[in-house]
Amino acid sequence: KQYKGKQNMNKKLNQNSLIKRINKLMPEAQAVKASEFYNNDEIVGIWFKGSEDYLSDCRPIFDYYEEYGYSIHPKLEKILTNAGWYGEPYDAGTLMAYEN
Repeated sequence: KQYKGKQNMNKKLNQNSLIKRINKLMPEAQAVKASEFYNNDEIVGIWFKGSEDYLSDCRPIFDYYEEYGYSIHPKLEKILTNAGWYGEPYDAGTLMAYEN
């Protein structure tokens, strides 16, 4: 197969592939397996260790109170949606993601 432009940007991704993509496109998010957060290897999901950090556009990755007009940074939201995942707050300072 020959691919042109952005390869497989709207392809459902597994946990490891999505973590790699997120950390490549927005390393500030510090995406890791949710099993690290829960200390349970059976949990499939993503924990954003940097969910309270800011991207280069000076907007936070996760804004629980929507002070910036969103809860999940639009760039991250798009990456998750395109990969078949969704973001979900664990609490006001912790963002997780799970497969649809």
